[in-house]
Amino acid sequence: MITSPGAEVLERLDRERVVWLCTLRPDGDAPVVAEGVASIVRQPFPAAVVDGLRHRYDGWDVTADGPDGRYVLLRVAVARWLMAGRAH
Repeated sequence: MITSPGAEVLERLDRERVVWLCTLRPDGDAPVVAEGVASIVRQPFPAAVVDGLRHRYDGWDVTADGPDGRYVLLRVAVARWLMAGRAH
């Protein structure tokens, strides 16, 4: 299992202006596409985010150490919605 990107990926992310971040539900339905500016959020995380993740993911604590150290969050400030998917 890959737990962190290699140097080549990190260098590319540092220079690229446009990247794609994808996540899907287990059944792969209803994709949503947005355009925006991403920023890294380091701890302390907003309490509402910590509580929301804990509730959503059965008690998971985002403030705990991850496999490669402390977790960070990726915040995307959406500038426009390009596609709002529909479940099949």
